[in-house]
Amino acid sequence: MLCASKTSIRCAVPYVFVDELRTPLPKYGRELAVGLVWRAGDWDERRSIPVHLLSALSHVSGARLFSLQCGPAAAERSRIPAQDIASGDIEQTAATLRRLDLLISVDTFAAHLAGSLGVRVWLLLHADCDWRWMRDRNDTPWYPTMRLFRQRSAGDWPALIAEVSDALQQLRERQVCERQICERQVCLAPKSANAKL
Repeated sequence: MLCASKTSIRCAVPYVFVDELRTPLPKYGRELAVGLVWRAGDWDERRSIPVHLLSALSHVSGARLFSLQCGPAAAERSRIPAQDIASGDIEQTAATLRRLDLLISVDTFAAHLAGSLGVRVWLLLHADCDWRWMRDRNDTPWYPTMRLFRQRSAGDWPALIAEVSDALQQLRERQVCERQICERQVCLAPKSANAKL
């Protein structure tokens, strides 16, 4: 029997490190860079999301979508406005994840890798997810930077994606606000006496 508590399994991240210079992620300026993974392994179809539902996320102003979906499901990317940055190389994928502002993913490898890297990740769970994700909570002691979004009823992905879309809009607004505050502080900072005019 595994004798563990919520506090004993809490861990510090990142505990996986990678050379970020390997990433192919293009320049995206001041936009919120959001990675997407919508299909997990075939052994449990309930974990996967119909890709067309993710197109709702493209309506969030200032968010730019990228696909990290691998395998046959990668061909579905044409149904959403997301740029393909997927790689079959784990180290390359890790470097790419580190350059994103957020990964939105079903319960699959990419989500766990992002969590171990300390990347912000939103995990999309079906109503009867496995024991690791516990019950009635939106966080997890496994990955401090992970937020859980759960189906309220079996198969209701549209309602969950609507919740994610609202959260993404809030995140984008917070990013803009924080950037404005930072820029204002830079403008107000006293100039060095040695600074060139």
